[in-house]
Amino acid sequence: MRKVLLTFLLLCVFFAYEATAQSCTNNRYLQEIFTLTEQSNIDFGTSPALVYPPYVAETTTYNQDLRFDLYQPTGDTLTKRPLIIMAFGGAFVVGFKEQPQLVDFCRAMARRGYVVASIDYRLGHNLTEGTAIRAVYRAVQDVKSAIRFFKGSASYYKIDTSLVFTGGNSAGSIASIHASYVEESEILGLPLFADVYGGGVFGNWPNLGCLECTGNAFTTNGEATAIINFWGAISDLDFISSSMDQPMISFHGADDLIVLPDAGTPFSYPFFPTLYGSIPMHDKLNALGVVNELNLYPGEGHELWLSDAIATEMQEKTADFLYELMKSDPLSLSGPTDACLDLVATYTVQNRTGSSYCWDISGGQILSSDQEQNTITVEWDAAGSYSVSVREINRNVVEGDLVSLNVNVGACQLQASAMLEGPLGNGTQMTTELNTGGLIPLTQPFNRSPWNYTGSESLNTVPANMTDWILVELVNTSDVVQASRAAVLNKDGSITDVTGSATLEFRGIPAPQNCHIVLKSRGHLGVVSNLVSLGNGLVSYDFSTSLSQAVGTAQQVATPSGAFALKAGDIDSNGAMTFADFNKYMNNPSAIYQYLDADLNLDRLVTVADYNLYKKNASSVGMPLVQYP
Repeated sequence: MRKVLLTFLLLCVFFAYEATAQSCTNNRYLQEIFTLTEQSNIDFGTSPALVYPPYVAETTTYNQDLRFDLYQPTGDTLTKRPLIIMAFGGAFVVGFKEQPQLVDFCRAMARRGYVVASIDYRLGHNLTEGTAIRAVYRAVQDVKSAIRFFKGSASYYKIDTSLVFTGGNSAGSIASIHASYVEESEILGLPLFADVYGGGVFGNWPNLGCLECTGNAFTTNGEATAIINFWGAISDLDFISSSMDQPMISFHGADDLIVLPDAGTPFSYPFFPTLYGSIPMHDKLNALGVVNELNLYPGEGHELWLSDAIATEMQEKTADFLYELMKSDPLSLSGPTDACLDLVATYTVQNRTGSSYCWDISGGQILSSDQEQNTITVEWDAAGSYSVSVREINRNVVEGDLVSLNVNVGACQLQASAMLEGPLGNGTQMTTELNTGGLIPLTQPFNRSPWNYTGSESLNTVPANMTDWILVELVNTSDVVQASRAAVLNKDGSITDVTGSATLEFRGIPAPQNCHIVLKSRGHLGVVSNLVSLGNGLVSYDFSTSLSQAVGTAQQVATPSGAFALKAGDIDSNGAMTFADFNKYMNNPSAIYQYLDADLNLDRLVTVADYNLYKKNASSVGMPLVQYP
């Protein structure tokens, strides 16, 4: 079995890494996947019991050792296992922990991975109301004693003390229900329970003590996590009083005449107190919003599990109910739900102690080396609609519900246009003189100060309509550059990719996101667009149509053609036109037929015409996103 579990975990990691459809299900708790180890008659406590049978008197007692039979999955290495404690039926006068149907249930649940104990409890009463109530009370004490024992011995038996389920059939269920729902403070002063603390015809019945005061010296509390109710009942519905009360799954025959599914006295015996069966308990739990499930069987009476088919169904439904209770709270999965191609994105869920995680994606590839962690890294490398899914496997090896995010992956596309004041001059299109003179470099020129752009964009041949290179940046609302690319600025103002495409594709960024388009060009003041949402299809943006297309005050200049253009004169391209730009101009007086930053009108010459452009715009300052220190 260890090899089987190890193989499962390895396969889970492998499948997650390959990003193929896969399941994390190992079927523990849901199906019988283990063999059994059984132990008998282990002590969990000692309590004063009636000398019985026959019933003599409440004052005639002896110390009874309380024992349990233990059913465990063989070879199980899990150290935090859920526990089921079951108590037999028999009207508190007969019965034993080896009852065949009870043993069948215990074995079936242990083969699913539970630790299961079938316990003794003290028996005996004389068919009167007072003695019957004392019998129930003693059984409740013994159920709580067993819970305390296992909680106090949790490390030895490898028990998760937060997952202790109690139940039983008939009388055993009645004891377990009261052990969960009745508080000591609730019964003090109630006439129904007066005889618990004394009483009798001669007033000599011994005080049975508090609910947690007998059996053993373990000081852990005797509270259960949930109840497995096989045709049981409660003596007062008011004991079920809080939305925090224990969940319960119930099975009851609709025609049960021994413990009625509605309300009535057991066996229709008038000297027994009224009990409220599975139907009113279900209604009360529903009213309080407590998780519960009622399985009512028309035409069936007491001891439902005498039918093999019903017994199997009870095992399966109990397993499903408890499994849902043991699941961790739903995960919250976060990460980009829209992405540009080649985005490396991180997806995260809560990191819970003892949990591992099983991831699955469609499309893309998982880059993380350990797929069992609460975070993975994914590269989306193909356009389409995909998903990221994760399932938590908690410390009890209970698999949570699958949580998914839909992810839309596509090319983040931009069509942009802008004019440069220098080469535009008084015309309607910009000059291409650098191009015709063969001065435009084939490789982008922004790989130097102040830009220090490291992109590898290059041309095989310079396009006939190319005016110059331009640097395009996408900057988010936190002023962080998300993507950059050097592109071709054509004489009509259109910006095209080095491939010749009229559309620029930006990869590796989350989308959609609000961002600014930032343009930077040699010798001209950079500009910043208004916010655009990139990633929702093709975005078109033309800086030349209005001054307001550039954020800030007078960041562009009106030209005679009616177009608005980037201001000429920022020779050092640092985002501000200062005396430093003039000095740089003066370093290149009358230079001819060179690719120079001081050639503001891009006519291949550095002349007074370039100086006049600088002088006209001197002292202009760009937005912070285009400034360099």
